[in-house]
Amino acid sequence: MLTNILLLHIPVDCWLPLLLACLLPFLLGWLLGSLLRGKRSADSSTLVAGGGLAAERDQAVHHASDLEKEMFDLRYKLDECQKENDTWHKKTMHADAEVAGWKAKLEVANAKLAAMTAEAEPAASIELASAGLAAAAIVSRDSGDTGNYGALFASDNLQIVEGVGPKVEVILENAGIQTWGDLAAKTPEELRVILAAAGLGMMNPDTWSQQAQLAHEGKWDELIEYQRFLGGGREKAGDFVNEAKIEKMAAKVAELRSAGSARGGYGRIFLDNNLQLIEGIGPKVEAVLQENGIRSWDDLAGKSSDELKAILAGAGMSMMNPDSWPRQAQLAADGDWDNLAALQHTLDAGRSNVGDGDNPAKVDKLAEKLSSARLANREAGINYAAVFGSDNLQIIEGIGPKVSELLASNGISTWADLASKSPDEIQPILEAAGSAYKMMDPSSWPQQAKLAAEGQWTALIEYQKFLDAGKETTGDFESPSKAEDLALKALGFSNNPEDLKIVEGIGPKIEDLLKGAGINTWEELSNTSVARLYEILDAAGENFRLAKPATWPRQAGLAADGRWEELKDYQDFLDKGSNPA
Repeated sequence: MLTNILLLHIPVDCWLPLLLACLLPFLLGWLLGSLLRGKRSADSSTLVAGGGLAAERDQAVHHASDLEKEMFDLRYKLDECQKENDTWHKKTMHADAEVAGWKAKLEVANAKLAAMTAEAEPAASIELASAGLAAAAIVSRDSGDTGNYGALFASDNLQIVEGVGPKVEVILENAGIQTWGDLAAKTPEELRVILAAAGLGMMNPDTWSQQAQLAHEGKWDELIEYQRFLGGGREKAGDFVNEAKIEKMAAKVAELRSAGSARGGYGRIFLDNNLQLIEGIGPKVEAVLQENGIRSWDDLAGKSSDELKAILAGAGMSMMNPDSWPRQAQLAADGDWDNLAALQHTLDAGRSNVGDGDNPAKVDKLAEKLSSARLANREAGINYAAVFGSDNLQIIEGIGPKVSELLASNGISTWADLASKSPDEIQPILEAAGSAYKMMDPSSWPQQAKLAAEGQWTALIEYQKFLDAGKETTGDFESPSKAEDLALKALGFSNNPEDLKIVEGIGPKIEDLLKGAGINTWEELSNTSVARLYEILDAAGENFRLAKPATWPRQAGLAADGRWEELKDYQDFLDKGSNPA
């Protein structure tokens, strides 16, 4: 009742503010509750989203780990495929070389057949044309047959002239004197000018033109008689006793070509960086190829004809045709000299489409020159004085380290010092040093030292081979030479011709393998073709197929010839027995 009275007495325009004042707390409470409920919902959503990201991250890490494992698996498979590819590449190279060899034989056979059809020549004559030199052309001094010297020696071999060696030949060739006819046309005065310009003014060329004229005319008997009269190319020193140079060279060429294949010894003559044995390649072209990274037969064999043409065109030699060069180089790298010669018989300036099967093989002509330069005039293969020095008394048979020290303490420290003493002067020094030295016999020491001091190494070696423990009384020429053994050890070599391990690239296992194949000495290895060595290695299994035997015959040949320092220099140039890249 009271409320009604109060409400009735409130003005109408005051009701609205009063109503709002009553509702405002309720509205504010509802709004705050809504905000709190929204925040709790957002926090809950954030927690759910954060858990999802963590799960995705863990899944990504796991996937990355799987990918990494798969990548390693793929790398391993790639490496295995690469190894297998290398193996097949090597087998393919061997197969290509074999195919090239059979193709060359086929071309020669076709040439023979064509010759038989056209001219009906006897088989023996055709064999002479294909092989380049028949047995009749291999002349020995004992036979007295000089009629085939013209077939044995090429007309550009100036070294058959007494007084002309490899260096002089190069000088003459550079001066435009390429053949016997060219040399015969020159006067001694003209030759002296050429020699003087090359720093060889001391040489006497008075007889060279006459010798060359006799060779040019094929008057071999007269040339032999003339050379027997000469001494070092000079008429004044002659006495008809000297052996004619052309006879000696013929004997060496005959020796080179007499065993089995006529070209059995070529592997020890040619270095595999000699690109000039390729028909079509001369000194200038060789220089261009070397400037472009082609420094060996293998390098050349690995190039295509188009690649070679591009190199030649860049050097202004686009007129040249190198189509046959890689094939020739592969045969040389394989040591397949017979097939290389057969191929070169069919070429003309290196071109296979213009040859007639009668051209001389360039490899034979070069072998003739190099054999005369390297085999006919063999000299001592070790510079003993440079290896030892003049104060190494231990090269004396009978002197060891302690005796050397004892002598040095008594003023005998060089070969010359020892050579100046008599055995009677040396004996008291030994006796004063005690009973261990008293029994020594110094009777040969001064003579050995004298030979060393005078540089008579060949005589010293022979003398030491006669001695036995330094004593002449028990000598038999069968003892090894101490000086020679020590020099070889200093150079890193052995004096045992059956020690194939001195060849860089050959270890104990490969040595056993080669000996099992019948290759027991340096001489036998030097006469083994590279192709045959590859066959032996391939047949022995995967572990031996990575070996590279291209230089082995050459190294063995240098050892067999006793050209030790040349072998040392060659091995210093090599990289694990192969030519460096």
